[in-house]
Amino acid sequence: MLSDSVSSTLSSPFLAEDCAWPTAGGDLRALLTELSGDWSAVRAIADRRLNSRAPCACVARLTPLDEDAEGGEPPVSVQLTDISRRGVGLAHADPLPYRLVQIAVEGLTGAAPILVVRLQWCRFRSPGVYESGGQIQRVISEGS
Repeated sequence: MLSDSVSSTLSSPFLAEDCAWPTAGGDLRALLTELSGDWSAVRAIADRRLNSRAPCACVARLTPLDEDAEGGEPPVSVQLTDISRRGVGLAHADPLPYRLVQIAVEGLTGAAPILVVRLQWCRFRSPGVYESGGQIQRVISEGS
């Protein structure tokens, strides 16, 4: 569960039953199906925000995929704050020591895609509120 301070700090009029928010292309599910993460090598020059980010306020489960992460660690509850075709912004209650994570969006009806994300940064915002951002590496269908 997200702490009350994270939830209240990140309250948004965009939160709906199916995690939809107004975007040019429709709802969260439509944007997630258009994501194009892959396993190709990271470029030497960062391509920051080539695509605009859409704000959102969806709860998600973050599971570490790092090799040094202890097996069986419980998923961490996070909140998606924004998403684009290449990246995602998160808010959470504690600092995240992980680099490679799996993010499963909750609250979507039907099979929701799972994102594999390489976290690039983590910032302290206020007591009990941290923000992180990362690049989407791969999109996995829940059924595969």
